[in-house]
Amino acid sequence: MLNNRYDVSQETRKRILAIIEELGYAPNHLARSLRMGQTKTIGVVISDVSNPFFGSVISGIENILREEGYCVLLYNANEDAQREEEVFKVLLERRVDGVIITPVDESNFSALLSLLQKANIPCVFLARYAKNIPVSYVIADDLLGSFLATEHLLKKGHKRILYLGGPPFLTTSQERIQGYKKALEQYGLPSDENLIKPSRAKMEDGYKIVKEALFQKLEFTAIASFNDYLAFGALRALRENGLSVPRDVAVVGYDDVEFASISWVPLTTVRMPKYELGVEAAKILLSHIRGEAESIKKVVLKPKLIVRSST
Repeated sequence: MLNNRYDVSQETRKRILAIIEELGYAPNHLARSLRMGQTKTIGVVISDVSNPFFGSVISGIENILREEGYCVLLYNANEDAQREEEVFKVLLERRVDGVIITPVDESNFSALLSLLQKANIPCVFLARYAKNIPVSYVIADDLLGSFLATEHLLKKGHKRILYLGGPPFLTTSQERIQGYKKALEQYGLPSDENLIKPSRAKMEDGYKIVKEALFQKLEFTAIASFNDYLAFGALRALRENGLSVPRDVAVVGYDDVEFASISWVPLTTVRMPKYELGVEAAKILLSHIRGEAESIKKVVLKPKLIVRSST
């Protein structure tokens, strides 16, 4: 009856519908999915849900998965390997059909991945990847993006460019530093390690690094950042020290988060294809779930330099 069987009389149908309405019954889709060997749920683990970068990414994921009848369970690892491990245990308990994750730490992830593989749960890395772990991924070309940002400053005549980096263990951090150094090399400039400052990639880090650099009288005329958050912190530090942007110091961010264009100095930045990252990750995961993609898929999308007032 509940599945609209043709061999149920109208009288019986009406009587059962009346009982359903009285009891407030709702179909147990989870039980039905489990009988079919699926839960129709996907776990999405974001490294830092407070970062607005992930808003468009999640939207892309949800739009694709919703069309295919999947629900998304969203979790925040908060850039914490222990928290990431706790989340994985929850995902296994929930019997998700697949996982999309921005991994926190490559050294910690191999053991977690083996748990998924034992449970036959496919996984796709998003926005980051791990060099020694065979998992499909969708990333942007971070070396190119950082190269474009640095080259833009070099073309403006800047030779002393302070680089605000991210956590050193992340592949994204490593490749963006490579892009920064590659641009300097192509323009015949040495790479000064004193100008490269790793951080947790938080706004307060950008603020503190630039305040300290100014206090120490470190010479620089421009700043390139691992992300927009660091750039916003840098802008605040420069303003508090009476420096004009871009007249005294030019600043370039990375990601092009939603409010980069409406900052007190609209921020020149590298636009990541955020929505497209989410869409591609969801498509690849679905192909693994359906058994359509046996081999590892590697998708690299192109970033774009967006020039605004900060340079």
